[in-house]
Amino acid sequence: FATLVMLTNLDSLEDLSGKFLVYGAAALIMLLFICLPQNYIDIPLPETFEHIGGVKSIIFVLCLWEAILVDLNGAAKSPTFAYFDLAFQQAQVVVAENEMKRQPNTTLEFYQAEVKGYRDRPKDLPEKPNIVLIFTEGLSQNIVDDDRKVMPNVAAYQGRSVTFDRYFNHTFATYRGLQGQLFSGYQHNNYDKNTLVSLPQALRQFGYQSAFLNVEGYNREFTTYLNDLGFDEVIDLRDPKQGGPVGDGYSDRLAYEALFDTMEELGKERDPFLLSIYTFGTHATFDSADERFGDGFDTELNKFYDADCQFGTFMKKFEKSDLFDDTLIVFTADHCTYADMYFSEAFPNWKRANMECDTMPLFFYYKGVTPESIDVAGRNTLGLTPTILDFIDVSCENYFLGTSLFGPISAARDFEFYFNNGSMSSLTTKDGSIAIAAGPDAESVKKRMWSYYAAKRQEPLKPEDVAEMPETTPEPAPTPEATPAPTARPETTPVTNGNANANGNGRAEAASAASNGAASADETEKEPATEPQTSTKTETTPRPQTSSGTISRGGSTTTTTDSTDSTDSTDTRNAGVKRDAA
Repeated sequence: FATLVMLTNLDSLEDLSGKFLVYGAAALIMLLFICLPQNYIDIPLPETFEHIGGVKSIIFVLCLWEAILVDLNGAAKSPTFAYFDLAFQQAQVVVAENEMKRQPNTTLEFYQAEVKGYRDRPKDLPEKPNIVLIFTEGLSQNIVDDDRKVMPNVAAYQGRSVTFDRYFNHTFATYRGLQGQLFSGYQHNNYDKNTLVSLPQALRQFGYQSAFLNVEGYNREFTTYLNDLGFDEVIDLRDPKQGGPVGDGYSDRLAYEALFDTMEELGKERDPFLLSIYTFGTHATFDSADERFGDGFDTELNKFYDADCQFGTFMKKFEKSDLFDDTLIVFTADHCTYADMYFSEAFPNWKRANMECDTMPLFFYYKGVTPESIDVAGRNTLGLTPTILDFIDVSCENYFLGTSLFGPISAARDFEFYFNNGSMSSLTTKDGSIAIAAGPDAESVKKRMWSYYAAKRQEPLKPEDVAEMPETTPEPAPTPEATPAPTARPETTPVTNGNANANGNGRAEAASAASNGAASADETEKEPATEPQTSTKTETTPRPQTSSGTISRGGSTTTTTDSTDSTDSTDTRNAGVKRDAA
């Protein structure tokens, strides 16, 4: 039973290599039976069947049985209906994508002058702490909580941290999960770029350097994708002597070792840093590369236990280092664990409402942290980036769909309770329960979600950009073949937080020109503008050419870009983030 997510992830088929022998043997057996010579056997039908149309009767019975299965169990038990539904969804996607390409610039619909703050920066945390953001591949909260202590180290540190309960992933799978969390937005196709503001781009305005550790250094598609997330550099780990669960991926042990080494190297520099990593060892079908759980026969338990052991070793090393004094550890996942057959067998007591959506861990740990558990009642991973910025008292202009998880549930936007994996249907997670999204509210969210898909491909605008545009004679609405005229890329103005109180007061206000006319979190409920498109002629300086370089880091290579034009120094997308793939 194929899904759109499966079909769009075919170029990452090697990530299922953990069960290569099982899948390979099944494929060979199928091909063997297909290629076997067969004799045609003519079985005469009884006269009774001939009178009533025997073949037609058989087809009718099969169709009736199919209808009964659909009525009783839904499309999941009906191959025919599942294929029809898949084709229907793809047709809807094609229509929606064509419509999206004809939309005018919709970025102002999502513009916000600041990241609203709900909490002061903890007194034990420096003014500009280093931030280490760990994305674990496919990790659901039930695995951390399991009574068999599959992940005791993660559970222990989560209990000593600021942690968020009933916290769901807003999308699936990795390509949508990483970009979606860093930009606080949705992503339609795996390789869609986002022209808006990401976490590393927001922090760059406050003097942060940033890097992402790529544990799949030999995966060209994934490397190209990482280079579009807004980090100053992507460090490709590709030492041929260090293998992981697959040939082109680092094991979790090697990944955490590289993470600590890179932290020490970045810590020698004066600027604070944001360092992120996506650990790969817990991917579906993999077994542990190092540690085993119990008797070692359950590969699903093995891989999570191994990830936990490597995380525990890393944290002990971290707490003994000088980095512990000024570094915030943020532990989470790219998405929940995919509930395949192996997951269901390993965790039989955990009944999942959906294979791709579930609760997952998120916790903040630092020296002197006061343990705290915050119930977010079904809010999702759209809140990751604004929550990190709120926690360290940083604010800036943005286009985030999520809000800080420290805020009250009443302040959450409706997007924060919607799961979508790029298909035409969504789920809701409000109050911590998963249900199919339906009704007028769901249709409104769906429409604005597609408006965001268009916005993330466009040049981001601010209110003053529209105010400064000269008046022009309106032109007719664009034809299906037409595309909107390019608009000038705006500068992004930092808004520095002071000591905010619980209601977010005390943070520096954005410039009044930026805030007047801006769409607030609640104002995004309105429909996108449908006025006739106007064209403007804007004199712009040609974008400078960039030179790419490769920095050697032991068993890794680092891809960077140096800009030679100071006129683009405040550009939120062009400041050292356009790089060639390694």
